Amino acid sequence: MKKIKKNDYIGVISSSGLLKEKNKEEIEKSIKLVNEIGLNVKFGKHIYENNIDNLIKNKISDFNDMVTDKAIKMIIFSKGGNNVIDILDNLDYEIIKSNPKIYVGLSDLTIVLNAIYKKTNLITFHHLIFKGILKNDFNKKAFIDMFFNYKKEIYFSKNVQVINRGLTKGTLIGGNLISFSKILNTEYMPDLNNSILFFEECDEVNKEEVENILIEFKQNHVFDLCNGVILGNYSIDNNYFKNVFKKYVDKPMIKCEDFGHSTYNLVLPIGANVVFNADNKKIEIIEEIFN
Repeated sequence: MKKIKKNDYIGVISSSGLLKEKNKEEIEKSIKLVNEIGLNVKFGKHIYENNIDNLIKNKISDFNDMVTDKAIKMIIFSKGGNNVIDILDNLDYEIIKSNPKIYVGLSDLTIVLNAIYKKTNLITFHHLIFKGILKNDFNKKAFIDMFFNYKKEIYFSKNVQVINRGLTKGTLIGGNLISFSKILNTEYMPDLNNSILFFEECDEVNKEEVENILIEFKQNHVFDLCNGVILGNYSIDNNYFKNVFKKYVDKPMIKCEDFGHSTYNLVLPIGANVVFNADNKKIEIIEEIFN
């Protein structure tokens, strides 16, 4: 995967929810912030909700246009939602593989980030959607450290609790919990053997739903296959999130608030080989992601 450099273009598309008129001020701020770090922005043709006819067709068209556009080095999804899964069967993964780009998203974009990794072996990045990009110093530093400075050590620092101590390694896989559960036992789920799983959740998913997902994971041996777990923010109750996972996981595990539907978001590379040190509250990437 090629490194991004100053004056490169970021492509912005709405593969999940469409932007609303009220989002335009946020989008203008995001453009300014991206320009300030030396990058340019190009938008898909169908990113706003006034384009509701042929919705899936338009989303696929914008996706394909950005994938094949040689000027685009990174694709960031405009916002989250609940329906990115509708496009999975219509993506051309061979074209995606032959035109490698950096894919960045959050929330239900978890689905497409993991699907792209599974189908193409391209590392993708759990971070933020475009309308929230670079909005504070923490997130700006995380973006620059990953994509410009290529730092391999990622430290968790926001309200970190060590649940199960230990040192392990594996492939970093995960994202939004309920979104991740939607591709369990499908062709889009990455291999979970020797994985380091990470999860966060928003306030639209109640505690009962969270535990039901974990029961499903247990029945499908998800926690038997993985080597460790990193928990991010749960907008309803962070303490509950920690305790309910503790019931099902006996591998190295920490709880933090460094990623999720919250103020802070580290950049977490889905598909990267990492060492996870629960005691030291960090992961270290042990391969070259960019060339």
